Amino acid sequence: MRNFDKNFKFTIYKNFTLSSEDYEILSFLYLPIIKKDAYCLYLSLYDLNSYEKDTLYVDGDMYFKRIGFDSSSVLLDAVRHLEGINLLTTYKRNKINSANELVSSYLFKLSSPASAYKFFNDQILRSLLVNEITEKEYLNLKRYFSINSPLNIDDNFINISSEFKEVYKLPSAYNDSILSDDFSNKHYTKENLFTEDELLGELSKNMIDSSIIEKHIEDIIALSSLYSIDLKSTINIIINNISTDNKFYFEKFKHDFQQFNHYKSLSAMTNKRNNDVTYLKYIKNYEQYKSVEDFLASKQNKKPSKNQLDTISDLKLEYKFSNTIIEIIIDYSLNHTSNSFNNEYIIKVADTLKLNNITTAYDAMEFLTNWDSNYKKKKKKINTKKNAGIEMVDLKEDKEDELEKVNSLL
Repeated sequence: MRNFDKNFKFTIYKNFTLSSEDYEILSFLYLPIIKKDAYCLYLSLYDLNSYEKDTLYVDGDMYFKRIGFDSSSVLLDAVRHLEGINLLTTYKRNKINSANELVSSYLFKLSSPASAYKFFNDQILRSLLVNEITEKEYLNLKRYFSINSPLNIDDNFINISSEFKEVYKLPSAYNDSILSDDFSNKHYTKENLFTEDELLGELSKNMIDSSIIEKHIEDIIALSSLYSIDLKSTINIIINNISTDNKFYFEKFKHDFQQFNHYKSLSAMTNKRNNDVTYLKYIKNYEQYKSVEDFLASKQNKKPSKNQLDTISDLKLEYKFSNTIIEIIIDYSLNHTSNSFNNEYIIKVADTLKLNNITTAYDAMEFLTNWDSNYKKKKKKINTKKNAGIEMVDLKEDKEDELEKVNSLL
């Protein structure tokens, strides 16, 4: 964000509600980094959106002066601090009104703060915080937001809690004999999908020495129940995590279990891993260029024009994309516009990535690949429209698409 035009108007978009913990995270973790002006601006925009839900546009000059931002430079600095830490995304649109005057309108898209867990596990965020406060304050904050440690019960304590059967009675139609001691002691934990004997039996059938997973058997059975993964699939994932020298990698096994639960098949997981290798290979090729300008020059065998350099500058300064992400955007756009540098298409791609909070080269590669894949699947079912000779998906075909919501506000 560089500056605001005179007599500008703005609207706000958010799709979240701040919790009491979110307010604490903003006050204790974000405030030392973004400072008071950005902090006040964020909360003001959040509350304004809740208060004036039916107001499409707000007079920018009048509103920001009312809340104390008399200087445009102070306001701009606060906006940039929020944008830089992904609490705010700013969109701009120019229109010619009935009086043939150029009118600028802005859309402020608010994002929720990171959770405490994500904040303290994000190297950049925690580094910014440590740079602003003392080590003692940092450790106190980390302790304040941490999850309580597991309760350590002394051996002198005896569990005297009531059993289920002692408190509750089933309808008379049921015979009390169906309630075994085993049932009453489960306390509604999820039933295992298979037994230890069944697991060991399947390992034996696959000629796997069960001793190499012996200390993890209970955890494996519990994980299968948690993620609802059957015995056959569990065995396959175990086999995939045994090395040639018969070592079982349990941490990788847990990761694969989570991935399997997401992708629902080993083949889908394999495709994901293959995509990872492909993306990283492309990213490495992009990173070999010293600058975006060098990359573009190599693509078109000539130096970039002034218009192209201006677009690259906007992607760096306003969108805050890294050189690699910008190269991905340009390469993707060239591939979809017959190698023509179409500024409008490039900005559309950039807007889409920004709106979806894409901040890494890997995520950009994955998002754009999936975007193309989804388009091909829907191509036969939806209408397409032409824009500067480019086929583009009509965003209105998906009412739940966030882009469609944003476009309706601008």
